[in-house]
Amino acid sequence: RDDAAMAIFVHSHPQGSAIFSEADDEVDGQLRQVFFDHSGYPMFGSLVIAGSKASPEFVGRLETPNATEIKMDFIRVVGDQLLVLSDDDVAEVTPQFDRQVRALGPEGQDTLRNLRVGIVGAGGTGSAIVEQLIRLGVGNLVIIDDDLVTPATIARGYGSHRDDIGKTKVELLARLAEQIKFDTQVDSVFGNVQDKEVALHLRHCDVIFCCADGHGARIVLNRLAYAQLSPVIDVAILISSSNEKVTGIDGRITWLSPGASCLLCRNRIDPMMANAENLDPLERRRLAGQGYVPEIEDPQPSVVSYTTLIASFAVTELLNRLFGFA
Repeated sequence: RDDAAMAIFVHSHPQGSAIFSEADDEVDGQLRQVFFDHSGYPMFGSLVIAGSKASPEFVGRLETPNATEIKMDFIRVVGDQLLVLSDDDVAEVTPQFDRQVRALGPEGQDTLRNLRVGIVGAGGTGSAIVEQLIRLGVGNLVIIDDDLVTPATIARGYGSHRDDIGKTKVELLARLAEQIKFDTQVDSVFGNVQDKEVALHLRHCDVIFCCADGHGARIVLNRLAYAQLSPVIDVAILISSSNEKVTGIDGRITWLSPGASCLLCRNRIDPMMANAENLDPLERRRLAGQGYVPEIEDPQPSVVSYTTLIASFAVTELLNRLFGFA
């Protein structure tokens, strides 16, 4: 009730069929009004999990107080792996995915087609991830970024050209999907994920890539991974330099989901930095001068081959979590 959430009752049919039995119908009839009363939400969910761990099946329904019934046709199970189950028939594979299907199988390609993936940050890593997801055949993308294309963007930003300076990065990636013509639907959101209305665009994503700079966006997505059961693949690359010489190149990919340690637990987020990034720029400079918040950092070095490399590892991590190989 506090979360304005809906209750879902789960029936288990181990080694059985994914159908609602008479006993299931009787239990749901007894619980429906009780759940309405206690949750305060005008919908009740009922789910049957059947089959086996190796080959799970499900059937589900959502019911309203006036007995309207809506079929539940897609669910995800999150943890160390990401399992997405659809109640629809496997779609026919189109010729452009012929070589890919030889590795993933028709069911794997259908899984990608049904996915809704969020990408927060459309820079060097984010744009490379978007292009690879499109070419994999992912069906729906939500791309969030609040930045414009600058002359420095084009050296590492996929889908951008010199004539695009001043345009939003998200519109260029939506254009890229249209040019590739693989039927990927793109919801391009110009904004900052720390804005609640912007973050709400991610609420139906099955998995999210965090390619944002800084700590503020990461602290939002870190919470979302657990609260909304939408796993986050956090991506970071740092080129360290001293006296104009590169001293190290470090990449990191972190899987965030129930059962895994969060970014705060791993000391990958600095709460003080996250707070400072939320301040008005003038206020941050004033407080930084007084020693209350960190100084504003200069942009980090970035090279397209390294951002693309870590982006490829991140997309491969998604395939690993979905299909168990990488």
